[in-house]
Amino acid sequence: MRSLYLDRKGAVLGWHNGAIELRLPAEPIRRLPLRDLDRVVIAAPCTLSTGVLNALWDRGVALLLMGGRWGDPGARFSGAPHNDARIRLRQIAVIADAARRQDWARQLLLLRLRQMRRVAVGIARRRQRGRDMLRPALDAIGRAEQRLVTEPPPTLDALRGMEGAVLAAWFACYARLFPASLGFSSRRRRPPPDPVNATLSLGYTLATAEAARIATVAGFDPAIGLIHGLAHGRDALALDLVEPARPHVDRLVHDLFHSRKLTSRHVTSSAEGAVLLGKAGRATFYEAWEAEAAPVIRPLLRAVCREAVRRLRAGPPSPAELAAQGGEDVP
Repeated sequence: MRSLYLDRKGAVLGWHNGAIELRLPAEPIRRLPLRDLDRVVIAAPCTLSTGVLNALWDRGVALLLMGGRWGDPGARFSGAPHNDARIRLRQIAVIADAARRQDWARQLLLLRLRQMRRVAVGIARRRQRGRDMLRPALDAIGRAEQRLVTEPPPTLDALRGMEGAVLAAWFACYARLFPASLGFSSRRRRPPPDPVNATLSLGYTLATAEAARIATVAGFDPAIGLIHGLAHGRDALALDLVEPARPHVDRLVHDLFHSRKLTSRHVTSSAEGAVLLGKAGRATFYEAWEAEAAPVIRPLLRAVCREAVRRLRAGPPSPAELAAQGGEDVP
């Protein structure tokens, strides 16, 4: 078990003899060795001891607390950062170099487009008239790919505009894959107004948390991004890295509703008008996430980070890195 999802009120997590002790009302104590865990997701009110928090941090196990407003993520951490600070200094050097930043951002967007094409073609093959429904999106993806491959690297603003145009075409076609009874017509998230948007938001949240964890483990600062700019409290790099993974969330959400494993009966509405997955719906989603989406998304994110680290280490040291060298530890 690499992931622990807790969605039971009243759960208590303690730390004893190198393992998490999970106490649930009216159930025997369960012991969960940390060597078997990469991440913990908590979606219901529970209690965690300081021993658990310290153990998760020390062993690089990610923690994500759900249940913020409209189902947004709350507190989270990705475990202790990588010990090689030079990676972070070289990351900053890429951000400071406009040409390098544009080239890296271009390659990241190109990877997203290729993942979108892969997902769209897969859905089209499995749906009656699927290719007709997704043709405008496939055409938009193809045009953007052609521009990124044959033209000089565009500015960041141009890249963002290109991405926005492709996403508009994608979601216009994606909405046609769902029955009108679900009320899904476009991507909206604050608050999610329908079951499809609610499920997309949950999937994107999990994928972004995974991107932040993998980036941190690889040695990056997840708050310093290429396409997404700096903003207080925002993991900009995680939002960049998750872009190629988003199409696989879209595929999972489509498959869950198309197979009727999720329906409108699996959601609840808040007083503010937000539509959120209920407990049974979340359980279905988490199971499908681990079985179908995570095995694709996690290796993809790790591969992107590995290649980025390789390129950074192969390049010259940054001025900040050179300035930081030298000096002895004070006894």
